[in-house]
Amino acid sequence: MAGWGTRWLPLTKSIEKCMLPVGTRPVIDWVVADCVRAGVTRIIFVIGKEHVQIRHYYSHNAELEQYLTDKNKVSALEAVRQPEYEGVRFEFVVQPKDTYGTAIPLALAAAKLDADESFLFLNGDDFIYRPDGGTELGDMIAAWQESGADGAVMTKVIPKAEASKYGVVFSDADGAFVKIHEKPSQAELGDLATPSVNLGKYILNPHMLRLTAAYVAQPTINADGEYYVTDICNQAAQEGQHLRVHYITGEHLDAGNPTNWLHANQTVLQQ
Repeated sequence: MAGWGTRWLPLTKSIEKCMLPVGTRPVIDWVVADCVRAGVTRIIFVIGKEHVQIRHYYSHNAELEQYLTDKNKVSALEAVRQPEYEGVRFEFVVQPKDTYGTAIPLALAAAKLDADESFLFLNGDDFIYRPDGGTELGDMIAAWQESGADGAVMTKVIPKAEASKYGVVFSDADGAFVKIHEKPSQAELGDLATPSVNLGKYILNPHMLRLTAAYVAQPTINADGEYYVTDICNQAAQEGQHLRVHYITGEHLDAGNPTNWLHANQTVLQQ
């Protein structure tokens, strides 16, 4: 969430990308709500130093709450107070602007993470929509726990013709994660009839956190100079870590660009 949101400029000069509205809530709150429904009680946001809107959203506004109380606006007061988040701890880590890539927030949050626990690592501008009220993260956690795997990668199946635009997740005959291949050619996809793509939502363990620390301490291996969590997943798999591939049952929605954001709003508002 600490990036500039360049695909949304000039809007993101003043509005944080994760705070773009989907329905009547910012996109980040769809992510948080799924976490809470899945049983998460501690959420660490990695943000830019200029990001204040998200801090305000996850804090109490006593003046607004008193106004709504005085006006007897019960439903609005309930929405503002967010009682479903009582007992959930929100923390913030500031990311400097001199390093980039999805692995950097993970490395920055490491000091706040428990050394012996696995954790979720998620993007702040997309979510899995479940009109049935279910929780995709909860399903992934349950399947991961049942499997005894070291971690998990969330994916969705897409048409083979579109797969070369994305990070494709390859798995073995037993369905275990092998690697993520960024933007493979059709030839590299081979006989993969139903490719699944990485959604940037993971369950990672302390070993992968240690891999991340070592990885970001070295010159980047990527031509664009950024550090990616996908490299960590690939390295972990090569070292024998077992990652479960979780295929979503809901619909993946995001606010990464105006077209996708419009679709996300149409989807949730039509329910």
